[in-house]
Amino acid sequence: MGIESELQRFISQIEEYKPDIRYLVNSAGVAKMAKYTDFTREELSRTIEINAKAVVLLCQACIPFLSKGSRILNISSAASFQPNPYINIYSASKVFVKNYSRALNYELKQTGITCTAVCPGWVDTDMLQKEGNGKKIAFPGLVPAEKVVTLALKDANRGKDISVCSLFVKYEHLCSKILPEKIIMKNMGKSRREISMRENHEDFDRYDKSIQSKAL
Repeated sequence: MGIESELQRFISQIEEYKPDIRYLVNSAGVAKMAKYTDFTREELSRTIEINAKAVVLLCQACIPFLSKGSRILNISSAASFQPNPYINIYSASKVFVKNYSRALNYELKQTGITCTAVCPGWVDTDMLQKEGNGKKIAFPGLVPAEKVVTLALKDANRGKDISVCSLFVKYEHLCSKILPEKIIMKNMGKSRREISMRENHEDFDRYDKSIQSKAL
């Protein structure tokens, strides 16, 4: 099923059943770590549609069915803190999610609804390939998904527009504010290139979490 039809089916169900939504979690994501020349047009388009377009359309469709005390959690990333070579399209899409979510939170202030951009670093999920070319891949600051979720819910209930998990990621966030972007890009580019060279990108669908947005 295509992304457009899957989105439309979900939105149609929301409009038909008119549920009282307490939590909207947009957790879908597509990621591929590679040089820009290694992406097909289909991969580029799908990354933008799932990581950015779907978030906006689902928020827009669900907000009429949210009420005071409802929470929106949009999964951004620590990759949104600065430009990231070798994951440039993923990083850029997560900047969009972060800025959109924080601005939407401001607009929703009078409604009692909050919108939080969740910005984790490396999260220990099936999305990460742990080995490449027979060697283990190190992911600095790796945290379990449960830790990210627990903090995100706490931050959402506190009305925060951004949730940054772990001291490691908070350090990255601070560095992105005080260090020149060129220095950060140089360091990030080197580490990302090493990881991308170890990963197997033959199966792009391995990284596709599909439309995993949930309305509860």
